[in-house]
Amino acid sequence: MLSLPILTAASLLLPALSSAQIARDPGVYGPPLEIVHLYDDQWPTGITVSRTGRKFSNYPPGLDANNTNNGSNGKYTVAELIGNNTERPYPSADINNPPGGSINYTTYPPTGANYQNYLIGVQSVVLDAKDRLWILDTGRALTSNSTLVPASYGGPKLVCVDLSTDTVTKTIVFPTTVAYSDSYLNDVRFDLRKSTAGVAYITDSSTEGRNGIIVVDLGSGESWRHLDGAREVRPDRGFVANVWGEPTYYIPGPGQPLTYLPFGSDGIALGADGEDLYWTAVGSRTLYSLSTERLLDRSSNSELLAQNEIRNRGEKGVSDGMETDTNGYIYAGNMEQEAISFFNPKDASSTIFVRDPRINWVDTMATGADGYLYFTVNQLSFSSAFYPGTDRRVKPFVLFRAQLPGNGTRTYSAYHFLLPLGRSGLKVSSIILGAMGFGDPASSNGPWVLDEAASLPLLKYAFDKGINTWDTADTYSQGKSEEIIGRAIKQYGIPREKLVLLSKVFFGVDEAEVVKKEGGFDLVKAMVNDGSMVNRVGLSRKHILDAVDASVKRLGTYIDVLQIHRYDPDVPAEEIMKALNDVVESGKARYIGASSMAAWQFQLLNNTAEKKRMVSRCFLFPHKFISMQNYHNLLYREEEREMHPYCFHEGIGLIPWSPLAQGKLARPWSASSFRSDNNPFGDMLTAPSDEAIVNKVEEVAKKLGVSMAQVATAWSLKKSVNPILGLQSEKRIDEALGAVGIVLSEEDVKALESVYTAKPVAPLW
Repeated sequence: MLSLPILTAASLLLPALSSAQIARDPGVYGPPLEIVHLYDDQWPTGITVSRTGRKFSNYPPGLDANNTNNGSNGKYTVAELIGNNTERPYPSADINNPPGGSINYTTYPPTGANYQNYLIGVQSVVLDAKDRLWILDTGRALTSNSTLVPASYGGPKLVCVDLSTDTVTKTIVFPTTVAYSDSYLNDVRFDLRKSTAGVAYITDSSTEGRNGIIVVDLGSGESWRHLDGAREVRPDRGFVANVWGEPTYYIPGPGQPLTYLPFGSDGIALGADGEDLYWTAVGSRTLYSLSTERLLDRSSNSELLAQNEIRNRGEKGVSDGMETDTNGYIYAGNMEQEAISFFNPKDASSTIFVRDPRINWVDTMATGADGYLYFTVNQLSFSSAFYPGTDRRVKPFVLFRAQLPGNGTRTYSAYHFLLPLGRSGLKVSSIILGAMGFGDPASSNGPWVLDEAASLPLLKYAFDKGINTWDTADTYSQGKSEEIIGRAIKQYGIPREKLVLLSKVFFGVDEAEVVKKEGGFDLVKAMVNDGSMVNRVGLSRKHILDAVDASVKRLGTYIDVLQIHRYDPDVPAEEIMKALNDVVESGKARYIGASSMAAWQFQLLNNTAEKKRMVSRCFLFPHKFISMQNYHNLLYREEEREMHPYCFHEGIGLIPWSPLAQGKLARPWSASSFRSDNNPFGDMLTAPSDEAIVNKVEEVAKKLGVSMAQVATAWSLKKSVNPILGLQSEKRIDEALGAVGIVLSEEDVKALESVYTAKPVAPLW
């Protein structure tokens, strides 16, 4: 009798329960995924995206027997992606078709083909900071029954391709003491600031042999190994990942029993500052890092030091490929969460970047100059190499992209181009930040100048993005520019040893506004060593020493390169050079440079120092100029007649100001900006004939799909100089860094220079 009402109550309750809102995983997080390319033909792993948007993938026969070239089936191991679903063998069909195929069946057992001039089994394709494509060849492939053959000398190699000609320019073959026959060269990253031509770091993820990190000197072609068999490069014992709910037990070969994930060091990323290398094993959830200094060390104790200094950075999920952006974030797959995460080295945090149910095996990542993270999703764990041994992959495989956070982009960071200034030992960033635009809008420099509140965060942003070299002058906003730089260093705790400061001396500085009371302060009065400005202008010993003392006080620190802003014909060369040498010897400056003068004047001063060095055993004037800051751009190339040849011959670094010609090269001829509308000085430096050059810049920019400012900057960089740019917004900073990665073809350069006509010497001295 009691059961009936109980059943009735339960039946009434069930509909309410079924309609209740139960919390559930939304399955998505972060920016939306965009489908970039569908792979309907061969199975891919790698992806890399050039500055102009060209995309390249690779198709390793070492992981999929269907990718193995047998000499007649036309299989390719590297391709350029055309449109959203077509590929063409790259750099040619011929290089992808080794005679007889990827496997040499004349040996017993069969081995990988040993051709140095053909691609055998490519596992990774990566563009370096100069937009050169590097192809990492394992030299290994699977037979039709999925047996992975060992490599032969000549197969494992690193191949460089020039994208402007689509031709191979360099091949580095690894010796058998570096790439073992059972090695599996997996992924590679490049650092062009190391050694003479840069270095490469490669992971060996072998499932049969020793895992480790390979280092390659790109100039000499030498290579060596580190961390061989170290615990941190090997998979964790008993490791099982679950992708889409399925365990990833591995089948090593035909008829062999299941095992745990055996892949060792696989994903690799270089920190944005180039100081640390990050890696992970597929068979692990842990992120590790080691200073590149240790990896480059080849001394007798180098391996002991390297293994002792490996850092455990914590767990970040199950990952294959990794990548870095200009924020410094280290991206890695998090396959069990159907996600990609990123590690922030600044606070050691790991954060989900994006989640989507379509994500499974995230293989390779590449940041693009367009601000997106590109990544391949290829269902590797559903192949027949994984339990239960059947191929459950479903075409098409996919290339996705998602917009990077915080205006991140590909690391064309100036850190990748920290090069010596001339023949000195001082390294400066490719892009130098010009601080004339930071100060006081009410100053004589113009209303376009940013005040302190707007300037400070931009200085921090530039430094964080890798621009470690800042140029100012005592006369900019009457000392205010130097004060703001000093405040930025202190407020943001910027390590002084990582910053390169340049300042200048010549013009008068009227901090006390004495001259203003006489009718206003302008550059004309600032150049006259008389009246209220007597001994406060020019290059007399008194003014140089007084001005440097004032600059150091405003900056709150020493000056790395003290530059004379102009030549002073009223002061003997010996007095100028002796005063500059004394400043360096006092420790208030580290080097000396010069700006805006005739080549003969610059040579006179330098020769004066050289002469004193030769005649005096005690080296009265030991310091010569290491840099020249001159006016040089596509609209004004007269410096190439005398100044540039002299500087190149003497090993003096060139750091031209106004590479965008006061903004004329940054926009169409008919356009204007707030600065151009308030800059009569800029109008004085241009001529009607310049319109044809500006039009050419616009034409090349449209062709390459980049901004005019980036084209003009890239042209300047191609002249082996470090241009000084006024960067008054985060957008401009990112734009300038993007220019570092633009490689103009000879055809583009010829077009830009073809309409230049000779000009009178600019009235700058």
